[in-house]
Amino acid sequence: MRENTANAYRQHVRAFVDVLGDMPVDEVSYETATQLGDTLLRLPKSRNKKKKYCDLTVKQMLKLDIPDSDKLQGRTVSELMADWAQPEL
Repeated sequence: MRENTANAYRQHVRAFVDVLGDMPVDEVSYETATQLGDTLLRLPKSRNKKKKYCDLTVKQMLKLDIPDSDKLQGRTVSELMADWAQPEL
């Protein structure tokens, strides 16, 4: 696996755990996935890099009035969700 791919997977897993907690994969349901997608759409893009967001928890970020221009886009969230839904080969 390439290092960039591995880093992307790590970021995706971190986003999952940040939003839903560290839960067993077999407990992820349609409702859980929907909650994850809805929550990700309310979070800022590059939240771990931007100074004004990087020290905040997901719960703290959700309380902020984040401008739409700073939020993750639907396409990005869809790609994240698709990556998680892929079976491991």
